[in-house]
Amino acid sequence: MLAVWIPSHYQLNRAGWGTPSTASKAVIRSRAFEFVTGIYYAGHMQHKFQLRQLGAIDLITLRDIAEETFLDTFAAQNEPENITEYVAAAFSSDRVAAELENKESEFFFIENGSDVAGYLKLNRGTAQTEQSVANALEVERIYVRRKHQGTGAGKALMLHAISMAGLANLDWLWLGVWDQNVKAIEFYKKSGFVEFAHHDFYMGKELQRDIMMKLAITGS
Repeated sequence: MLAVWIPSHYQLNRAGWGTPSTASKAVIRSRAFEFVTGIYYAGHMQHKFQLRQLGAIDLITLRDIAEETFLDTFAAQNEPENITEYVAAAFSSDRVAAELENKESEFFFIENGSDVAGYLKLNRGTAQTEQSVANALEVERIYVRRKHQGTGAGKALMLHAISMAGLANLDWLWLGVWDQNVKAIEFYKKSGFVEFAHHDFYMGKELQRDIMMKLAITGS
């Protein structure tokens, strides 16, 4: 069974998203939380998912899925040469292997049987890509493969990230999202994230901007 922690000032609405609540305990009647027992419902469809933490043995599969989901998300909106340069650096086997070995980072696959539906990367401490949020956990990557989008896999991964932050007694869960990725921004807003800063970065040779967003975990 996958244990999922929900902050006490959050309750689940029928869509499975956390919304502010004055209740002293989380309300977990939502059908979405049947994911805890390995079954997740999205609409009228039943999807059986499992979450698995990754290790060195998963290097090749992780590298391939990381590149696949990145290209599916960003290739159409960026110049090919910039995408090629970025992917070569970010998803090389050596780079991914080093990230897997980092004790302050954790990777998870969400799986439907033997099929990987998506993945999650969490950073704490010095592994975080920004140090401006105190007592926090970073969602550096959260991706769902195209054929599994709309199944609830993304929501399940986000719930797991919230759970991990809560179990670690952290105050914040935060992430950066490209300001042109409207679909992702809406996803995070529905999860309860709010914008708090911006960060400029290079996609190849093109200067772009991330919106930094955070979610309060403890309510403090």
